[in-house]
Amino acid sequence: MAQVNIGAAIGAGFGLMRRHPLSVLAWGALPIALQVGAFVLFAPLFVAIYAPYVAAAQAHTIPTAPPTMTPQMLQADTWLQLFNLVQVLVTAVVNCAVFRAVLHPERSAFAFLRLGLTELLVFVLIFMAVIVMAVVMVIVMIPVGVVMGFMMVMAHGSTTALLVAAPLVVLAVLMGMLAFALRFALAPAMVVDDGKFHLFDAWVLTRGHFWTMFAVAISLVLIAIVAELVFLVFAVAAGGAGLVAIAGSLANLQSLFALPPPTLLARIAPVLAVYLLVAIPFFGALFAFLAAPWAQILRDLKPGAAEVFG
Repeated sequence: MAQVNIGAAIGAGFGLMRRHPLSVLAWGALPIALQVGAFVLFAPLFVAIYAPYVAAAQAHTIPTAPPTMTPQMLQADTWLQLFNLVQVLVTAVVNCAVFRAVLHPERSAFAFLRLGLTELLVFVLIFMAVIVMAVVMVIVMIPVGVVMGFMMVMAHGSTTALLVAAPLVVLAVLMGMLAFALRFALAPAMVVDDGKFHLFDAWVLTRGHFWTMFAVAISLVLIAIVAELVFLVFAVAAGGAGLVAIAGSLANLQSLFALPPPTLLARIAPVLAVYLLVAIPFFGALFAFLAAPWAQILRDLKPGAAEVFG
């Protein structure tokens, strides 16, 4: 029986960063470009919506909503829903590129990025996963709430039993959902591997490998949290220092942000440019680090896949 190499899986993303640094930059640039495009699209809408409130706050008066408020908010909501779908599609495209870099390194053109049936199938898988998880959460939380209420009654309203039992119940629910998710975790990589839609095949292929995949998942989450915290601290520290330098002093920050939006953007453009230059390689590396292990696990398990898929 094929086994999962935990070390190789966790290190797969670092291997891609070393072998394909330009591809990693492209993987980070694509979602960042989407964010910039969204900002350009949404900024005028939100400025129009909230400008009366900002002006009223500065004048210390009660704002009156303009008659165009409702249509503008509906338009913004429509665009936000569309943006969310595009964001999921971009996530699918970049993840497919990372899977492709591990499974088919010879297909390196365009930084392994494609937009075709494979990416659409992975988009469907991600969309289905979000919906299923939301439904499962609702279904699970109902009996959990009933159990917790029953425990409160049995404990005669004491919160001590609830405080002890609640974390255990929540942990059990999360472990159950994680076990369910890990059984399907290889489905997107399997689509990239052969271009066919896989769902229950992934369930079969991952049988008996929960704990090794669990170890990989927990390791990735912990390392990613540390990396994101370091990035956040750097962004806040460097961004704050840059804004203070632009404003002239800490006391002038309020005056800086009171400027009209176009003027403010022009003033803080250097800070935003530095952020983009740092964010692109960071998020590209994060995509590689989080996605590559699942393609590597598929490579580890593929020797036994022939008997599963015929």
